[in-house]
Amino acid sequence: MAKITANELAAVAKKIMGLVTQFDIEVKVSEPNVIALLIPDDMSFNDQAAMAEFARQILLTAGVHLYADLEFVFFKADIVLGSVVIHGLSREQLN
Repeated sequence: MAKITANELAAVAKKIMGLVTQFDIEVKVSEPNVIALLIPDDMSFNDQAAMAEFARQILLTAGVHLYADLEFVFFKADIVLGSVVIHGLSREQLN
């Protein structure tokens, strides 16, 4: 898996934060290639497919095009609800 640089990861997180703050979702980043979403108590995801679709929609809406895999980890309070990996395209496919 290609590694996103710290600056690229921060830029992705900033775009995501601009979208999800209205839903009271906190965004954290971790290397390598991890975006953690702390969701409020009144929000839930039924399964991995719902998490994956939410992550894809966030990236699409934010206009983020990945050349590397990006893992989204979903938290509620101190509980890990699950994680999904969104697969990126190669740099050649993006160009």
